[in-house]
Amino acid sequence: MIQGAIERLDRAASALAALQGELAELQLQVAHRRAARRVAAPLDEVAAFLAARSWRAPLARPEDPAFIAAMAQEALHRRHAPFTVPQPPPAPEMTVLLLAAPDCADSIAALRVLAVALGGRPAQLLLADDGADPRTALLPTVARGLQLSPPVSLSNPDGAACALNAAAALARGASLLLLRADAAPPSATALGQLLDAVAAAPDQVLVGGGAVASLARWGLAPPGPGPALAGPLDLMLAVPRALWREAGGLDPAQEDGAGLELADLCLKLRLLGARPQAVRGPAGLSVPRVAPDPARAWQAALRFREAWGDPGRSGAAP
Repeated sequence: MIQGAIERLDRAASALAALQGELAELQLQVAHRRAARRVAAPLDEVAAFLAARSWRAPLARPEDPAFIAAMAQEALHRRHAPFTVPQPPPAPEMTVLLLAAPDCADSIAALRVLAVALGGRPAQLLLADDGADPRTALLPTVARGLQLSPPVSLSNPDGAACALNAAAALARGASLLLLRADAAPPSATALGQLLDAVAAAPDQVLVGGGAVASLARWGLAPPGPGPALAGPLDLMLAVPRALWREAGGLDPAQEDGAGLELADLCLKLRLLGARPQAVRGPAGLSVPRVAPDPARAWQAALRFREAWGDPGRSGAAP
């Protein structure tokens, strides 16, 4: 009986040794696979961020997207102190859509002013990123509570019209206020005056910046002047959200970098019965950065004159 128990123990020990050998072999295979994956694949975000903070990048390649994002995040945190964007109420009266600047630092400066100006106001703040600066996608790590739209693709960045349309789809305010960040932000007091002017008349349509300049090229101008523009945050448009949705938002096919897509939207708003009103602003803010395509410009001019009237004829629409 004792001999049988000893034999059973010997067999169990042999089976356990065999299982331990198989387990060790499997663990070795897993270790080899993990090492191969670390060499072949980009670093994950946590490892890249730690490597960027210590300025050591083991197994990292400069073209790794995760490493590039980590370096950009580290640069943002070194140069810009974090701040908090106030959260909007459940039913905000206004939604501010800020189009990100080509330089992320300018966007941060504009967001700081907006965070102060919107404090205590029933307003929502959305940042529309057109992919001009990849670091803009990391702004929520600096501006806590910031809502960013749309998600950025480094390989296929979206244009300004697509970014603003995507941000407007997330808007909850009764009116939309489209701003473009510029090199130097205004004071919170000046921006607050513009917000008060828009909030005082939520049904009005205000147009400025590139849209006014684009209309002026055809000899057309919205009636005005409206409230003073708090530059150098360039107001592009203020419109009721229901009217924006009825007009279908901005047409990406009309985007030319010179405000043609905004002028085209003003045309649609005019056809819907709205009366866009031009805003006053500092000189130089409304100068188009890109010359329009002549063929598209001529087609736009024909559409504008058909709806707005010919200023050269007597009795033409203003």
